[in-house]
Amino acid sequence: MKHGHKLWVSLVFVALLVSMTLQAGNRALASPETAKMSDEFVDSIGVVVHGDRTGTNAYADRTFWEQKLQESGIRNVRSHMIADGRPDTALNHQVIEEVAALGLKWNLLIDPRYGTSPDNILDAITNDQDILDAVRTIEGPNEYDLRGDANWVTTLTDWQSDLYDGVKQSTNQQLAAIPIVGPSIVKWTNPNHYADLCPNGYAACPLYTKQDFANLHPYPNSGNVPDSKKALMEPPLRQYEVGYTMPIIATESGYHNAIRQYTGHVPASETASAKLLPRLFLDFYNEGVVRTYAYELLDEQDNPANDDDQQHFGLIRYDQTVKPAYTAIKNMITLLNDPGSSFTPGSLDYTLSGDVTDVRHLLLQKRDGTYYLALWQNVPVYVTGTSDSNPGYDLVNPDKSVTLTLNQSGVVGELTQYRPNDSINPIGSPIVNPTSVTLSVPDEPLIVKLAPPVPKPDLVVTDISWTPASPSANVPVTFSATIKNQGTAATPSGVISGVKFKVDGVTASFSDNYTTSIPPGGTATVTANGGPEGGVWTAAQGTHTVEAWVDDINRIAESDETNNIYDKSIVVTAAKPDMVVTNVTWSPANPAPGDHVVFSATIKNQGAAATPSGTIDSVTFKIDGTSVSWEANYTTSIAPGGIATVMANGGPDSNNYWVATSGIHSLQTVVDDVNRIDESDETNNANYGTMMNIGTDLAVTDISWTPASPAVGNQVLFSAKIKNLGTVATPSGIINSVTFKIDGTNVSWEANYTTPLAPGASVTVTANGGPGGNKYWTATSGMHTVLAVSDDVNRIAETDETNNTYSETINIP
Repeated sequence: MKHGHKLWVSLVFVALLVSMTLQAGNRALASPETAKMSDEFVDSIGVVVHGDRTGTNAYADRTFWEQKLQESGIRNVRSHMIADGRPDTALNHQVIEEVAALGLKWNLLIDPRYGTSPDNILDAITNDQDILDAVRTIEGPNEYDLRGDANWVTTLTDWQSDLYDGVKQSTNQQLAAIPIVGPSIVKWTNPNHYADLCPNGYAACPLYTKQDFANLHPYPNSGNVPDSKKALMEPPLRQYEVGYTMPIIATESGYHNAIRQYTGHVPASETASAKLLPRLFLDFYNEGVVRTYAYELLDEQDNPANDDDQQHFGLIRYDQTVKPAYTAIKNMITLLNDPGSSFTPGSLDYTLSGDVTDVRHLLLQKRDGTYYLALWQNVPVYVTGTSDSNPGYDLVNPDKSVTLTLNQSGVVGELTQYRPNDSINPIGSPIVNPTSVTLSVPDEPLIVKLAPPVPKPDLVVTDISWTPASPSANVPVTFSATIKNQGTAATPSGVISGVKFKVDGVTASFSDNYTTSIPPGGTATVTANGGPEGGVWTAAQGTHTVEAWVDDINRIAESDETNNIYDKSIVVTAAKPDMVVTNVTWSPANPAPGDHVVFSATIKNQGAAATPSGTIDSVTFKIDGTSVSWEANYTTSIAPGGIATVMANGGPDSNNYWVATSGIHSLQTVVDDVNRIDESDETNNANYGTMMNIGTDLAVTDISWTPASPAVGNQVLFSAKIKNLGTVATPSGIINSVTFKIDGTNVSWEANYTTPLAPGASVTVTANGGPGGNKYWTATSGMHTVLAVSDDVNRIAETDETNNTYSETINIP
């Protein structure tokens, strides 16, 4: 607003109702501290424009200032609303609509100077839906005690009452829901003001019932901080203006830059204003001021002499160049902007220490969990001049060294510092996983971004193992590593979780084929599959350090890249032989029950040293777990890689054979059974799983039919291939019969094959009979199961009676 002579002393009094509590912003240097919504702070920032004067001053270029307003990020604007067809009414309404179209909201000032009554202005609002949609708050008369009305108390009280009642009692529900801001008062130093407005004391002041927000115009003077005139504050004034717990909106505040005005409302330089105005927004919000409107957006008239305060309150100069304060506010809003629905901010456990005298702070949080800590020095930044020969000057306040300590790990993943007065870009590089950081706090806002850790995997090696477990010199060793994801995100599927293995600092092998995602807390064991020697390390005698390095070439972005290496000692003994069984045979090849079976074994030395000459390379042969024979006379040295075939030469009761019995038997062969030879691996001496089927054992291995693709009604003839899995031929003259079933019902059979079937031999037999003498099955539509059963009536004694059936499906369309 246009202030004329601007009684700055009285305005400072009003400002000081806030200042009495502003020092609380420095009280909480230790935490935890609950943050406030970052976007709520951004939404507390507003600016005054003159939408009622656009034809006579800098506001005439609406395209320019509306664009700069939008670029600033400021969301709230304040101006008069004109009605009654007064000059510039149409243009005033057009400006309101244009600014609203940019996404901003209005505090519309309703004043007797711009309408004959509140009703005609409210009618103008409700008659234009675009304006109604743009209104955030409606404000009572501006500084009416300066207007020269001898009956100003009655006029102001009646006008505010009519305004409040007109809004709240409106049949237009959208208008009725708009909050009302009380009138602004200037001359509180006049002893009659308080008594005139509140004749029954502040508790019963008539204006209290006619406003939803108290209204302040707290203009700090010169380069002083907002509470510089605290000593002049009187409790009754504060009690009236804040109205007990009534929330506050400061509809005007700021600094002017008419540096050659030496009396009255004295200036601050543009440099000082750029420091003070962002601090003012932070200070006021910190103490509960709901919204603060800076006065004003533009310098209204050209004043090259810089001696008229009313022409230098703007954030933008008359020549349309922006002042440093505009840039500082724009950058601060850009950093802290976070539009969206309301949320409950969290608490940050931190401590500020060091030189914290006069250091203030505000902790904010965005919806993504990122905290923003604003810090600044609460110190003057400008000394007012008294004349052209004694001009004002900016104070140089050195930065204060303040240590920010984060008392809880895992909450902040990255710390970034900004000085919005200088740039939107960060200061230096971000600090990852900070715990304690020393900050340089200036006399302008420093904003510290404290971003939560981005969920990432974190791979570590928890163990290393090798095969063989106790290697000797010259033996190929294969390394494995157990890796764990101790991070907060899974490793990406399809990306290799690689491990490099080093022995005594030299790469020995690596694993590069594990690509399965590992969830948080999950583990995986990977084995070397490549390297200088093809995935193995040739062991050298001695004690060595084996190092496993997971994600060695940084394929995976991890939360901690410093913990990928794990090491373990491996002891390699002198070169040793390593005996294994590679083959077992017996004679006769197809023993019958009662036959004397003599076993032979092929043994191999896969170790790195020869077996000792003269030491028996013995072998034990076991049937179903019981020793039946052994070899105990081979004493020739077997070189590394060499083989030898040995035959049983002894056993229980001095027999070198096993008397075969009918049935299926497990044959186990164990080399160096009594540990005469010191081997590099004592766990691989036994050959398991060789089966001996002594006797006759018939099984069906295939079914076929003619025609191969039968249709409904076709006569189908089945055949089956049977095999003797045993070691004894089927008896001559005994029928090897087969029954054929469809879906569980007998349909045909074969009952004329009596030729002996040798061990391992197969024969195909075809149905030659069936129910009613019919060897065919008449095909019916559908999917059917064909079952063939060999030796269906148990004519032949078999070693296994459970494997005589075989089935296939046949589809008849």
